[in-house]
Amino acid sequence: MGQVNSYHLRISQGSLKELETHLIIAERTGVADEQEVKQLLERCESVGKLLRLLIRKLGEAQSSD
Repeated sequence: MGQVNSYHLRISQGSLKELETHLIIAERTGVADEQEVKQLLERCESVGKLLRLLIRKLGEAQSSD
């Protein structure tokens, strides 16, 4: 079960990085406001930290099984 969850969490990390890239492109092309993008990127950073923590905890749980 942990491997499946970890797998999906890693896919989520990739999707998060893709979102960050789209936000940066939107800002650079003038589609999105710089301040809004900054706030969204900060949220992305928070989500990324949570994903890394979950992946690490799942790995620790698997190791102890």
